[in-house]
Amino acid sequence: MSVFVNFNICDNASECSGIEVCPVGALFWDAENETVKSDNSKCISCGACMEACPAGAIYVAHNEKEEMQIKEDIENDPRTLEDLLVERYGASPVDETLLSTVQEVMDKINSGTELFAIEIIDSEDTPCLINSVPVSEAFGDKAYEYYKVDTGDKDYETLAEKY
Repeated sequence: MSVFVNFNICDNASECSGIEVCPVGALFWDAENETVKSDNSKCISCGACMEACPAGAIYVAHNEKEEMQIKEDIENDPRTLEDLLVERYGASPVDETLLSTVQEVMDKINSGTELFAIEIIDSEDTPCLINSVPVSEAFGDKAYEYYKVDTGDKDYETLAEKY
């Protein structure tokens, strides 16, 4: 029925994996306007584009009710492209200097920090990075300490179990 792109979290690249897999050309690159576009008159609602999108930015509606829900979800999505590319999604590989070891986190926690956030990520897994926690939304203006721990740290499960 219809395909939608949530440009809040889409990097809007001509190399879009959804475009590559669309069997009917319903999702395509508009070179003149430099954007991903859809022609819903061609969409067969197969969902291939949705499954191929590593950012989860493509949605396929199979009926009017789903279409309305998708439109509402996109409209109310607070995420921004800045979040996708920088803080929230780590769309580029995570710089190892931004990661903390489990021991560093435990030492900080034991030193009396009142409010903290620990995000355990798999820096080798794109969907994991894309769905990274929106920490700034969770804590607002409150002072907090934030730590990212990679699953490559052999002790991450201990940290996850404890906190």
